[in-house]
Parts: sequence; structure tokens; C-alpha cells
Amino acid sequence: MNAQTLSNLKDKPLFTLTVEQFLDLQQSVSAKENSPQTTDVLSKIIGIEEAVKLTGYKRATLYRKISTGAIPHFKRNGKILFLREELENWLLANRKETTEEALARLDESFLQKRR
Repeated sequence: MNAQTLSNLKDKPLFTLTVEQFLDLQQSVSAKENSPQTTDVLSKIIGIEEAVKLTGYKRATLYRKISTGAIPHFKRNGKILFLREELENWLLANRKETTEEALARLDESFLQKRR
């Protein structure tokens, strides 16, 4: 069945469809749900257990950070979910510079002021 016909079927009430039309419509919807793009996004979503492993925090610590809004997360149907990339960025956001980096930065700013 072509895309135009499927599009027309989506606008019709289910009780008006024949069994064949309903099965075609169902197959087109399930094919879209299993597309690589959907699977790719779902592989980026992690649960609390994976977040514990990724961050190294205890479960209770993560729950505390979630309740205070200190960590990026989502809640869906009572489940706490994270985007792996957001969690990794959050972990890297509070990086402290080394002593060497701080001294180099101070030296550079001192030299800039002297010019």
C-alpha cells in the first residue's frame, strides 16, 4: 500500500477499516517505531542503575541530587531516566584546573597587563 493511501487511512476511524487496511496501517506504524533513528535515541537513554555505574555515585546520592535539581534527568511513568550525553557533560562541567594550568593562566594575565 502506498504512503498516500496509508495517510488517508490514518484519518479514518478504526471501525470503518477493513481487516486488510487495519493490518497495513499497523505494519506501517510498527515499521516507523522500529526505525534506526528511534533505536538510536533509545540507546542514549539510561536508567538509575546505569547512572550509578557511570557517575560512581551511590544510589542515595543520585536520588538526593535528583530531588534538589542538581543533576539533569527526566521522569516518565515514575521512572527516573537520564540522557547519557547530558550526564557525561554534567560530570565534566565542574572540572578544576590543575596548579600548572592556574599558574599559566596567571602568568598570561600578568603579561597581558604589563603590555
